[in-house]
Amino acid sequence: MGQPPSDPAKTSTAEESAALDELRRLLLAPEQKQLAEVQATIQDPQLHAQAVGLVLPEAVLLANQRDQRLGRALAPTIETALKESIQRDPAPLAEAIFPIIGPAIRKSIAALFRELTQSFNRTLEHSLSVRGFGWRWEAWRTGKSFAEVVLARTLVYQVEQVLLIHNETSLLLAEVRAARTETRDADQVSAMLAAIQDFMRDSFRTDRKDGLNTVEFGELTLWLEHGPRATLVAAIRGHAPESLRPRLQQTLEDLHASHAAALTGFSGDNARFADLAPALERCLVMEQHGATSTKTSPRLLWVLLGCVGLLVVGLLVWRDRQARVWQDFRDELAQTEGIVLTEAAQLQGRWYFRGLRDPLSMAPAEVLARHPLPTNHVVFQFTPFWSLSPGLVLQRATQRLAPPPGVTLRLEGETLVAEGSAPAAWLDSARALAPMLPGINRLNTAQLLDSSQQALAEARRRVEAVTLFFTEGSGTAVTATNVLDHLATEIAALVEAAGRQRVQVEVRGHADRQGTPEVNQRIAGLRAQSVVTALQERGVPAKILRAVNRSTQEAGPERANPRDRRVTLHVEVGPP
Repeated sequence: MGQPPSDPAKTSTAEESAALDELRRLLLAPEQKQLAEVQATIQDPQLHAQAVGLVLPEAVLLANQRDQRLGRALAPTIETALKESIQRDPAPLAEAIFPIIGPAIRKSIAALFRELTQSFNRTLEHSLSVRGFGWRWEAWRTGKSFAEVVLARTLVYQVEQVLLIHNETSLLLAEVRAARTETRDADQVSAMLAAIQDFMRDSFRTDRKDGLNTVEFGELTLWLEHGPRATLVAAIRGHAPESLRPRLQQTLEDLHASHAAALTGFSGDNARFADLAPALERCLVMEQHGATSTKTSPRLLWVLLGCVGLLVVGLLVWRDRQARVWQDFRDELAQTEGIVLTEAAQLQGRWYFRGLRDPLSMAPAEVLARHPLPTNHVVFQFTPFWSLSPGLVLQRATQRLAPPPGVTLRLEGETLVAEGSAPAAWLDSARALAPMLPGINRLNTAQLLDSSQQALAEARRRVEAVTLFFTEGSGTAVTATNVLDHLATEIAALVEAAGRQRVQVEVRGHADRQGTPEVNQRIAGLRAQSVVTALQERGVPAKILRAVNRSTQEAGPERANPRDRRVTLHVEVGPP
C-alpha cells in the first residue's frame, strides 16, 4: 500500500511553530543563559558565597554611612564570636593588643611609683616632728590614715577632677581625676551644672552666652571656664590662687584649636576625645605648705631615732626570747614519756597542741607550768591511748596488779618479773591478769615465794622448837604454866597459817634409862598426856593433838640424863 496523502493545513502549522521556536531562541537565548547562571549560583552554596563576598564590603560601607542599624545588629554576633575565640585560644588576641597594653601598663606603673615616692617623702618629712606626733594622735583619734591627715594639714589646694563638657548637648566629652580622690560621677556633675545654668538663665533672664564661673560647696570649689564649643570644669579642694585660671583657659583654648572639627560635629560619640586625657591631666595641680620652723632639730631627731631603734631592738629580743621559750616547751612536751605530739600551731593569738597522751603520763599543763608562758593562750587537744613505754608499762602493771608489801616488779622486755613473797591468792590473780596488760606477754614468778607457806613453815618451826622438861619420876612439867601458855598461842597461829590444810600436832613423851622399860613407857605416856590435857584446857582443839610414847626409842649417853625426861612436839600438815 502507498503513503496516505498529507494534510496541507497541518504541514503549514508545523512549519510556523518551528519558525517561532527559532525566533524565540534567537531573541531570548542570552537572557535564558543568564537566568540559568543566576539559578545555578543561587543553588550552589559555594558560588553563592563567592558572589555575596564580592559585594559585601561595599554593602557594609554604604550601610554604615546611611545609619548605625547594621552595627547594632552585628554587635551581639561579633561579641559572641570574640568571646568564643578568647575562650578557645586567647593567645591571638593577647598578641594583637600587646603593642597597646604594654606601654599603657608601663606608664601606669611609672605614675604610681612617682605618686608613692612623693607620698612617702611627705610622710617621712612630717613623721618625726613635734607636729607630726600631733598628727599621728589625730589620725589615731579620727580613724584616718597618717597620710590623709598630713595631706589635710599641709594642703593649700588641689585640683582633684577636671571635666570637659559640650556646650550644646551638656554631655561629658572627657574627664580625669587625681589619684586617691573620692570618685564622683562625671556625667551627673555635667548634668547638674547644665541644669543650674539653665535655671539661672531662665530665672534671671540673662544672656545665653553667660554662664557660671564658680560654684562653692564646703571645702570643694568648682571653677568653670567657658569656650565656644565646650566648658572646662575644675573641682578644687582648698583655696586656689587666681593664677590657676590662665592655665585652665590656655588648656581650653588648646583643646578648641586641636579638636575644632570634632567639637563642631559632635553627635554624642565621645570616643573621638579619648586622647584629651594628657592635656587635661596638666590641670591636676597641687600645692602644699612647706616645712619651716616646725622641723625637728638634728639632736632631737637623733634622740627620737635612737628611742625608736631601742624599741625595735627590744621588741626583736623579746620576740626571740618568746620564740625560744615556746620552742623549749614544745621540745619538752614532745619528749615527755607517754605523749606523742602531732601538731603545734598558732592561730589567732593562741597555741594549739594536738596529739596522743597516755593517762599515766605527766599532764601537759604540768609541763607548761615549768616555763614562763601564759596558760590562757594555750589549748591542749590530746586523744587518750596506751603507751608501750617501759616506764609506763611497769607503772600500769603496778597500778593494776597492786602487789602486796614484800613484792617488787620489774620489766625485762615484754616479761614482768615478780620478786619477793606473796600470798597464793594474789599470785593466782596476777598470773591471770598480767598477760592482758598492754606491753606484757607473760609473768615470771620463779623468784617469788608463797608467803602463806613461809608463814606456815615459820609457825611449824616455832611449835616444834618448844620442849617441856620434867623431874625424875614426875608427870608434871617444870615451869609448865608459862611454857604451855606460849605453846597454845603458837599452835593457834599454826592452825591459822595452815588455812584449809589439815594440822596434826604429835605430843611425844620421853623418859630416861633409869628404871625398867615398862615403867619408863608408862611415865613417858603420862607426861605426853598431861601436856595434851593442859593444851586442851587452853583452847587447843583435841582433834589436832595426839599423845605418843617415845621412851623406848631414846638412847642417851647416860642412863640418868635429866634432858631425857621431856616432852617434844612434831607437826604434820597435809591436805584436808
